[in-house]
Amino acid sequence: MLCMGCSKSCVISNTVIAEHLVPALLGQAYRVRMRVTGESMHPTVSSGELVVIEPMPAESLRIGDVILYRRPAGALVLHRLLARTREGDFICGGDATARLDEPVSRGAVLGRQVLQGAGPGRLGANRRLSRFAATATSKARAVRQWLRVGMHYAVARIVRRGVRAKLRG
Repeated sequence: MLCMGCSKSCVISNTVIAEHLVPALLGQAYRVRMRVTGESMHPTVSSGELVVIEPMPAESLRIGDVILYRRPAGALVLHRLLARTREGDFICGGDATARLDEPVSRGAVLGRQVLQGAGPGRLGANRRLSRFAATATSKARAVRQWLRVGMHYAVARIVRRGVRAKLRG
């Protein structure tokens, strides 16, 4: 681990340390640079890439932002913010997964990803592309759900027709 206090930046790669240190650093207004593990955000963020997380109040987050939050069990998760519930919680999900995460409370949100890259000197942010990916992912989920409901309706209709035909004949 490398920490540079003067620029309020810290690089963290050990998962066990990260689960305890990252929330503390973000709570003290430090930007945190950490290595991602897992493929749930692929291709936007791949396993092994560095990301920079900036402390961000929950009120400032927008749909499409990639946020870091803490699950109730303590694990840190970097997923895209897809929607807000009426209660003020957040609905998140990975770009590569069809399943949504459990609702995330405002208090569980630690910060927002502001930069990413494969290594030092290769960090960059493309918020327009990220927002496009979030919108496309959200729309694809809606279409899948609509098709699923439509298929159930079509199958039920076919079954009803078959039952009616058998009752008549």
